[in-house]
Amino acid sequence: MIYILSQVNHSDTCDIFTNTDNQITIDILSTSTGEVFVQVINTYGAILFDPKQHLTSGSNIIHVEDLKAATGMYYIQVVFNNRKFSKKVFLSQN
Repeated sequence: MIYILSQVNHSDTCDIFTNTDNQITIDILSTSTGEVFVQVINTYGAILFDPKQHLTSGSNIIHVEDLKAATGMYYIQVVFNNRKFSKKVFLSQN
């Protein structure tokens, strides 16, 4: 299942891909370098994943693995280049 998070303009994009193993892959295409903040938040507001990573110009892949998250809805928030992207995803245990 593929979730497209948002497309800001012709150069900055942020896509989210999930698979059956509850792995989340975030693909960011950026025109500049800087920091990217990624959060995975459950419906109670608890933050399950909150790293700050370096963003390079071009394609950047961030893998979110081993969340040990229960089946349910989660919110993915990505902040980079003074933009905030949010997406709701459904994760299920096998």
